[in-house]
Amino acid sequence: MSEMILERCGSTASMIHPEWTYGRDSTYECRVLLCPEPEGGFSVHAIRLPGVVSEGDTESEALENIADAFRSAFQSYLEGGSEIPWCDEKIDRPESSKERWILVDV
Repeated sequence: MSEMILERCGSTASMIHPEWTYGRDSTYECRVLLCPEPEGGFSVHAIRLPGVVSEGDTESEALENIADAFRSAFQSYLEGGSEIPWCDEKIDRPESSKERWILVDV
């Protein structure tokens, strides 16, 4: 059994998890890349959903902000009757970046 690290971010949780999956009901587990910025704070990028990015002064704030961005994107796709355009493209990963999973209720 793989180790899971769970961090609560308000109503959102982040975790390290071995694979991507849909959650129950309207909850999705989404992989993000958390990157410390040279001038301070963090940027966070959706690994499998292009264009979903955010930032925050702390890791927790950045993860909460990307969850809001995911939520908005999901709602837009679902309300429009579109499938979520997941992609498998490779993205650049700065050496100091961390991969995290977040749980997002839509």
